Amino acid sequence: MSGKIFRWMDDQTDIPESLKPDKHYGHLNAFQLTKLWKTLDDFTKAFGIELEATILATLAGLAHAMGGLVRTSTTFGSIEPPFSLLLVTPEANPVWTEVPVRFLSHEFNASMRQSLEMFLSQKRMEGCKKDEDPSDTSLKDSADLAKRLFMDGMVERIATSSLQFPFPRAPIDNHVLVTTPPTGITRALRQLQPLQKFQLENALSTGARLVAPNGVRSSGVPGFYWQVCKRDLPALIEENPWFIGVPFALLETSKSGNAVVDPYSPPVHDLLYRCKDLATMRHAAMGNSRQFRTDGKDFRAYQEFLERAQAEERRWEYDTILPPLRIAELGLKFTSILAVLEGKRQPEMLEIKLGLELAKRAAVKRHRVLQAALPQQPDEMARPHLEGLSSRERAVFLRVVERGGLTKTELGRSFNCMRKEERDKILSTLVVRNLVEIRSRGIYASAN
Repeated sequence: MSGKIFRWMDDQTDIPESLKPDKHYGHLNAFQLTKLWKTLDDFTKAFGIELEATILATLAGLAHAMGGLVRTSTTFGSIEPPFSLLLVTPEANPVWTEVPVRFLSHEFNASMRQSLEMFLSQKRMEGCKKDEDPSDTSLKDSADLAKRLFMDGMVERIATSSLQFPFPRAPIDNHVLVTTPPTGITRALRQLQPLQKFQLENALSTGARLVAPNGVRSSGVPGFYWQVCKRDLPALIEENPWFIGVPFALLETSKSGNAVVDPYSPPVHDLLYRCKDLATMRHAAMGNSRQFRTDGKDFRAYQEFLERAQAEERRWEYDTILPPLRIAELGLKFTSILAVLEGKRQPEMLEIKLGLELAKRAAVKRHRVLQAALPQQPDEMARPHLEGLSSRERAVFLRVVERGGLTKTELGRSFNCMRKEERDKILSTLVVRNLVEIRSRGIYASAN
């Protein structure tokens, strides 16, 4: 266990000062100022769910569709739109949660195939010769895109329900959407071996390309969009305590929602069209992300938030609150998504403030839901396995697990340019964390 205490935030007075909402942009109705508002409002009314659930789920679906289309450059990394989201619902299989990611998970392949078929059909109808194109040039553009996507294999790599590392390699950028497995996320995690769980945690936590056990660098950087029934959440957390340390947004809904089945209903059709348009732009960019700068005065809102939150963090008593840097990263993702949807070259005050405030709100919601799902006795929860480890420390630990034990010399030689001093320092950290143990001159994963 960490030294922090699991406690409830029963009211606003218990929320850290830096996470309290802004009086102008800290309410959801501020989204009325965006071009996305009509889609959000129509979706909320059609499915009968909370506006907050609509906003987070819709932004998640749009973010995964745009992938690495844009990136925000900061001193602590380049941040791209896709983010992980866990939706906690009253029922086991709601209808509405599928809609935001429906294009990538179900319609992407069919949409590309339809574009090709329409193009070929039009050529036959107009009696075009081999090298001639039909009069409708938009059909040709769509068909060219579809051909490239099929040749690249992107239709099979843009989304997956598998939880096993390495993830499918997306040919145009690093992002892959991980959807809820058919058996449900709780059962699917139970089927993973310990090493597979460590690898999944590492992939979800780092947000970077990792080297697979076979030495091949994986290009699939996963971001999940999962749904779980409220009654199954405690088991999910208790069986996978490492999950708390993974950066993700979380929202619990209280409404079951309406069972809208018409795919051409206005909010569903509009969202599908937006996702298709963003996926097309994503492929056209071919991995050359447009860069958002953070040097404008409007971005001082993030600087001021980080300064306040990091000064407060040592007094935070909750393991379930995201660290300030993770909250800022999530906010910058929201900001970049909104800027793209607003058609702006650079984020302005509206997108910056809305993104930051939504991230703060999501952090508080995440904390409340996780706290409610924790066991009554905090000591029953093991410390999240890889939480707080550096990328190098994670790599050493996974190497020990993968090899089933090895000597210090073998460990050092399995990494490029690892000096004895670095190896011993990392091993000391892992031993203190009770992740590995040294016996008979060998290094093994801890049995505890």
